Parts: sequence; structure tokens; C-alpha cells
Amino acid sequence: MSLIRSNLLDKVNGIQYGFLNRTNSLLIDYYSSETDLHSIHTLMQIHSDIVVNVCDLSENIEKARGDALISGSKGVNLGVYTADCIPILLADVNGSAIGIVHSGWRGTLSRIVEKTIIKLGENFGVVPENIVSVMGPSISGDCYEVGTDVAELFYREFERNNDFLKKSDSDKSLLDLRLANKYMLMESGVSQVEIIDICTRCDSDFNSYRGDGKTTGSQMSFIGLV
Repeated sequence: MSLIRSNLLDKVNGIQYGFLNRTNSLLIDYYSSETDLHSIHTLMQIHSDIVVNVCDLSENIEKARGDALISGSKGVNLGVYTADCIPILLADVNGSAIGIVHSGWRGTLSRIVEKTIIKLGENFGVVPENIVSVMGPSISGDCYEVGTDVAELFYREFERNNDFLKKSDSDKSLLDLRLANKYMLMESGVSQVEIIDICTRCDSDFNSYRGDGKTTGSQMSFIGLV
């Protein structure tokens, strides 16, 4: 079982989490003897800025649309699927609330991680200084080339901080989504930020939209309160 761990999240009591690779099917078998991960809540991901409190939804949560989930209830597990986009796990250091974010270029541009931090505060009273944030395996800035139209959108939205954009050898630009989200986390007051340095396009253990094409699968990342 290939389960990627985080130094920061390993220090938070009261949570379970993991970043998986292509072998998502092993998740249930791996945990069935110890915890109940048979029900991992996910959304219909649409590359949006929509943040959903799982407590506000019925049992048909999988029909809800959005790209970030938050929870303050024990026994509730949250998941996202990615294949180059960034899975971002958020946890209150006191183990009182969690969040998970699916952030591609559209989600990053619409500042979904910032909005998730705000929602954690509004719904559960979590302050940014007490949040641990970890970005899981995703495409690196050296491998993510975008056209001038996308680059221009980022230049306009992030006028003060655009170090995550640089020119490539072609007429396109390289976009570092990890660095862009790190900037937003830091600006939101989250100082405990970890980036798992695995590029999904370079590492064949992971599904990659850019590397494998449109027919590729996706890998799950999850977090839950116990």
C-alpha cells in the first residue's frame, strides 16, 4: 500500500489521513481492521471555488457540486480525487475541524483555499494560526505549462505576488500552483505549510492528466476526525 505521509499532519492528534497513488482500491482493505473508512465523503468536482460543510448536506452528498469540504464531526472522512491538481489537507492543530481542497488552475485562480480557511473560521471558530496545511502529490511548476491566456489571468489576479509564473522555452509560461497556493495560505495567516515534493507528471506511480492524457484515472487523498 503506497500511502504518502506528512510530517506536519503526523503531529496532529485526532485525525487520520493519507495521500494515495494509482492504487486507490487498496484503501478500504488497508484500514478495515482499524477504522471505518468505508464512507469517505466526496463531491462532484467542477473546478470551482465552492466550499461545502459536510454537516449541511444529506446522505446524498456525492451529488453535491464543489471542490472543497469541511467538517467538525468525528467519524466523518473527506476525500478529493486528483490527477495533477493539488489535494490540500487542512487540520486544526487541536483536532477540532478539518478541510480538504481540490485546487487546479481554476480553483487556484478563484482562491478556493483562502475561502476554505474563511469557512473553517465561520463554521468552527478555527483561527488560521492554528491550521496545519499540507499539499499532496501534484504537478510541479517545472512541468506545468500554460498558455498566455491563463498566464494573463494569473498576472491580473495576483499583481503583487506572481513569482509562481515564469516563461518557458516556448511562447508559453510555467505555472507553479503549489507556490501560488502557498502564498495564499501564508497571506491568510496559515504559517504551517508543507508541500509533498512529488510531481505527478514525473512519477509513474501517480495518475497524470498532462502525462497520461484525458483517459487517465485519478488518485484519492483523504482526511477524517477520529
